Amino acid sequence: VDAKNEAGTTRGNVWSFTTGEAPAPPPETSAATASSYGSYLGVTRSPDQAIDGDLDTKWCATSVPAWFSWDLGEIRSVSSLNVNHHAHAVRGNVEVSIDGSSWTGVSTFSTTAYANERETFTVGRSIRYVRINFTQTDAPSSHIYQACLAEVSTTAGPSEPAPPSTSGSAAASSYGAYAGYTASPDQAIDGDGDTFWCATSVPAWFSWDLRESRSVSSLTVDVYYHTVHGNVEVSTDGSSWTRVSSFDTTASDTGSSGIEDDSASRTFRVGRTIRYVRINFTRTDAPRSHIYQACISEISTSAGTPGTPSPAPAPAPPPPETSGSATASSYGSYAGYTASPDQAIDGDGDTFWCSTSVPAWFRWDLGESRNVSSLNVYLYYSTVHGNVEVSADGSSWTGISSFDTTAGDTGPEGDDSVSMTFSVGRSIRYVRINFTQTDAPRSYIWKACIYEVSVTASG
Repeated sequence: VDAKNEAGTTRGNVWSFTTGEAPAPPPETSAATASSYGSYLGVTRSPDQAIDGDLDTKWCATSVPAWFSWDLGEIRSVSSLNVNHHAHAVRGNVEVSIDGSSWTGVSTFSTTAYANERETFTVGRSIRYVRINFTQTDAPSSHIYQACLAEVSTTAGPSEPAPPSTSGSAAASSYGAYAGYTASPDQAIDGDGDTFWCATSVPAWFSWDLRESRSVSSLTVDVYYHTVHGNVEVSTDGSSWTRVSSFDTTASDTGSSGIEDDSASRTFRVGRTIRYVRINFTRTDAPRSHIYQACISEISTSAGTPGTPSPAPAPAPPPPETSGSATASSYGSYAGYTASPDQAIDGDGDTFWCSTSVPAWFRWDLGESRNVSSLNVYLYYSTVHGNVEVSADGSSWTGISSFDTTAGDTGPEGDDSVSMTFSVGRSIRYVRINFTQTDAPRSYIWKACIYEVSVTASG
């Protein structure tokens, strides 16, 4: 820098500067909060001082245990978290979250510094929230400041797929309350694995409206508490439903209070654009005395690729057909479930028809004449004897087989069954299944039952 003095003489000094890459600006922040903060000599050590990009400012807690929480303001892909501790040796842990409710621990720490000791913790995921918990300090109890942070910052990671989505609205057939907690449907889509929805009776259903059509790759359902059976359906309009899978969980009940954390997580492939999800529960092992009969702790979707159609499935034989209408000699109800004839031709292996007496008959009108290769009958509950007939006109019948099953009787909630396939090899419209004997005790409401009847078309 040169300058002229009063005499006009140019005098000056020359400095040499080495330039380098400027440090990245601190990330934009939305808010920082903490369990406490203090002031000393007129300086307040508030939480925002730990995210201002200045190592000379700091946040300090006035007591330990303590916590510091940082909301990044949006979901970001984060490679690592940088923490500059200040003053006193402290111990604790670091957690991250995408929703501020469900937290994942990324590391513990134990510092020995009095000045700015920097630690870097690997995150490697998309997050929005950071929480640093202090569990111990070596600060004398007489000190105002017990734990301090000079600066907290993140290092960006690679772009990642969108996180599981849990937005929208939910409804259900029923929900209950226990010990002051109401297990309402919205609790299953709040992104918090510690909250849950529970039905007070089964059969039950849970429905989720995503509020917009989305390309969905898969659906993840965390079923909580009790072994349950059911199925999952999706829809674009809330009227026409497509089944994506059935399920049979083995989550066990280990608590006597009616609430515990046993669960079973299931992921179902969707591979299409949907707006609505419906989960149907058809059976449960929950004792009748329990308030909660079927529960979901969380349900979420994983995004698919917009505009990319699902790959075409490999050619397969025509599936068994279950359309038409059904009638029967009788049918009964038990524990709120009505075992009507249509339940045996709905394509759902978890629903069923049951007669209240034997002899009994079940009749199925396919709705039109079809070339049928075989008839598939899935019998449920009790040992039964009988025969199968088919007809082209509903008047003249041809016997194709008799049967004598040995399905064990384990009670109305048992799942013992037997599947049979009968050769037909002709054009038919009507099927009739006659039951002539049963081993069901007279005291039982259901005497003979069919889970499902279907036909396989001739080539």
